[in-house]
Formats: sequence, C-alpha cells, structure tokens
Amino acid sequence: MAENKLENSLKIAIGQSVNKCFEAVDITPENIMIEIPKDSTHGDYSTNIAMQLTRTLHKNPREIATAIVDSLDQEAAHVEKVEIADSRQKDGDDEQIRPPLGKHLLYA
Repeated sequence: MAENKLENSLKIAIGQSVNKCFEAVDITPENIMIEIPKDSTHGDYSTNIAMQLTRTLHKNPREIATAIVDSLDQEAAHVEKVEIADSRQKDGDDEQIRPPLGKHLLYA
C-alpha cells in the first residue's frame, strides 16, 4: 500500500512538472508509467516520460528530462534527489533520486 501511495505521488508530481514546463502537453498521472527496474543501480523507480514526449515536443529526450527534473516538486514527490539516465557518465556526478524509505527514481 505504501508503494502505491509513493508511485501515485511520483506520478502526480511528474505530471505537474510536465504540464508546467510544456504548455503543448496536458498529461495526467494515469498517462505516466512508473516501473521498478530489474537492476537496482538503475533506481528503485523509473519512468520513460521524456522518451514518450519526444515526438510531441520535437525535442531531445535529455532536454525534456532536464526540464522535468528542474521543475519537479521533490517534496511532493517524496524524492530527495533526481537522476537522469546516463547522467553519471556524462556529468561525472553520482547524484541519484532518493525519496524516503531508501527509494529513488530514474528518468530514462
């Protein structure tokens, strides 16, 4: 039950961030898929929302993910840190999305 609440909080916060950043998109939490990666180094939760929006917005998925992450209400999402896929290799930074309960989210 706690996991479902956390996933729902993530979906709501991600949806609000997307709608805030991109006026051309009106996304609801039901349209956001949260997955649990098989490899725990890829986060406790992940979403490919940036990839889903690439065709609609005609933008690079990393650019979309960066905008979403920058405007994400981490407190509402119950997230301490956010990581974009492959950002550690590109930035040399080991920053991860870490919500309470030791969980983290990875934007793909």
